[in-house]
Amino acid sequence: MSNATPSTWRRPPVLLKNPLWRRVFYLGAIVYLALALQSVEVNWMRVYDGLERGWRFVEGFLVPDFTSRWTDIRAGLIESLTMTVTATVAGILISVPIGIGAARNLAPAPVYLACRAIITLSRSFQEVIIAILLVAMFGFGPFAGFLTLAFAPSAFYRNCWPKTSRPATATRLRQSALPAQAGGKWLTTRCSPR
Repeated sequence: MSNATPSTWRRPPVLLKNPLWRRVFYLGAIVYLALALQSVEVNWMRVYDGLERGWRFVEGFLVPDFTSRWTDIRAGLIESLTMTVTATVAGILISVPIGIGAARNLAPAPVYLACRAIITLSRSFQEVIIAILLVAMFGFGPFAGFLTLAFAPSAFYRNCWPKTSRPATATRLRQSALPAQAGGKWLTTRCSPR
């Protein structure tokens, strides 16, 4: 019975198979961590002051003050909503020409390659990295947020349009008309990521 399964499970070694080298490695890591922590100078009074300030920060979340700060909150909400809506519209307006240019059957080869390069570049960067870059360029404020929020949907829609623009045949037109009768599912089935 050489194919029998073992009755007890034994965990394989994590890093090294030899137990002696494994212990030496773990001991070395502990010694290194101890020496590294000894080289860090900690000002315990500053840590104590920071704990008090941190607790005041947490208390501010627990008891929000909407009555005396409502004008500031309202202005911030209006600014955020305006920035979000305009950035989404701008992102879609930017993405449509690039997305159509990235459709192989609609654009000549140089336009297709340039648009695909833009799509690849825009999807390779995380939105947080773009936000940090734009804040460094333009400073904190609604303009950097607008540009960051315009970048996010445009990267999605730029990739959405080329995948959905295929040559139209009679069968494909009939198939795309059926979901449209189901109440708006056409856009979902045509423009959702696959």
